[in-house]
Amino acid sequence: MGRTLNLSVIILLGGKINKDLLKKCLKSVSFADETITVDTIKLNGSFDRWRNEGLRLSKGHWILYIDSDEEVTPALKDELIKIIKDSNNKNNAYAIPRRNFIFGQEFKHGGQWPDYQ
Repeated sequence: MGRTLNLSVIILLGGKINKDLLKKCLKSVSFADETITVDTIKLNGSFDRWRNEGLRLSKGHWILYIDSDEEVTPALKDELIKIIKDSNNKNNAYAIPRRNFIFGQEFKHGGQWPDYQ
């Protein structure tokens, strides 16, 4: 009997990709059961079509969409694992407060924090 997947991470790739940031992204989600990348250049359409393509390819019960220049922090990783392992969890979706960095500085003004995703 095969392993039941719990968490699938979907990463949209398109345009010019910073390979160093992508490596950090992939490392930060290495705890997931499955990582799916969707090349938006090869798939005509729109943002929702690209996300739905990733969803179609996924096998997990839980889905995390992340951009190739984003990372899952250790605290978020721990929270995700806790949520997934909670068999009494009845929630269908969560909003994650994203920290934005501009020119190497965390940006918390002008409505940039919390930037719920």
